[in-house]
Amino acid sequence: MAAPVAERRTAAVPAPRAGARPAARRSGEQVLKLYVDSTTLSLVSQVADFVACADDPDVFKIATWLRLPLTAEQLEGCNAHHVPQVAAVSGEFVAAVARLVTARRFDRIEIHANQHHAAKSITPLLRELCLLVPGARERVSLDLYDDGSIGVLERETLKQQRDPVRQVAAAAADLRRAVLAREPMLWGIAQSYAWHHLFPTTYHLLRRDVLLRDEPGRLLHGYLEPYAADMRFDTLIGLSRRQTERYLGLFGIDAAQREQLESVARDPDGLLFTGSAVWEDADDDELAATQLNAIRMLRADGRIPAGARLAFKGHPANTNHHAELAAALGDDVLTMPSQAPLELLHMLGLLPASYGGVLSTSQFTLPVDRLRFVLSTRPERRPARGAALPQLMVEAGVLPPELLLPVLAR
Repeated sequence: MAAPVAERRTAAVPAPRAGARPAARRSGEQVLKLYVDSTTLSLVSQVADFVACADDPDVFKIATWLRLPLTAEQLEGCNAHHVPQVAAVSGEFVAAVARLVTARRFDRIEIHANQHHAAKSITPLLRELCLLVPGARERVSLDLYDDGSIGVLERETLKQQRDPVRQVAAAAADLRRAVLAREPMLWGIAQSYAWHHLFPTTYHLLRRDVLLRDEPGRLLHGYLEPYAADMRFDTLIGLSRRQTERYLGLFGIDAAQREQLESVARDPDGLLFTGSAVWEDADDDELAATQLNAIRMLRADGRIPAGARLAFKGHPANTNHHAELAAALGDDVLTMPSQAPLELLHMLGLLPASYGGVLSTSQFTLPVDRLRFVLSTRPERRPARGAALPQLMVEAGVLPPELLLPVLAR
């Protein structure tokens, strides 16, 4: 469900700072990179950035990734530290950053984080950095990544507001009070797009071309253009062969599993099934039961072809039923690591000939011509706003309506 757009007062708002994008790095600069996320999609980009500078002695990194906990062995030689995450950003992570910036001077500090959760994840960091780092508003930059399809939905909401540009500018005052004066955060969609008024910021957005369908969307697209970059899921541009191996290894994909994925990708009838899960076990039990029923239906009507090579990718929120779902698909099913983003297959050229599964962000990130079916919530179980995502996907041309099967419990 999209967050509300906070209604703002019409008090005078300072002009935005010039130079919204971070400056290019100079040779010899000492850089600290902080990576914060509790979801999966932005890990595609954040981990690539991490790996690209893993061997650089001038770049120190601290990561806290809920769905990708790293071991000391994985971090060896990376000039990096990992702090376990339970939710948002922990006091331990903020304290580790504070100790480091107190003991060592960094010319630049980059924060790579989830935009949707930025109120909880980066506000505590920015409060400390503004206290401890002289000139923090010039030396700290933000790279904020879409959480997933909720970002696309929230931009649809924002574009329909009265004068969204002015709402975003006014919302910057809330960010200033929260960060600089340590007051409680007033958070909504407008605030999540106002960070560039405080710090050099790049918003890494999922399918912002969806905004170009109508005039309000085109206006918002134009406003965001100087601060935005498109999230890419088609290639691993910029990583060497050695860096690519390290990148895949962090996600749990080794040479043997890559070879198995290649065997599925080579099969002209090969199919990838994507499952879903939720945190609460009782709710997850109910969702899994309806996925199992759907798999039986899909096998009976041939949409999961008999004899084809199959792969299964479960959702990392809850792994209780992954083995059961994979077994229901067939006897010889390759299971991908749940922490590995689905988009990696497309980036590696290993996406099977067809895919299908539970409605998800992947409808925005994977090629529609390989999509065979999408499982969604039954209308009587759908929350009031639950129809917004499939409706938007149909309008945007990423989901043919005839492929939508409303059979799930949630």
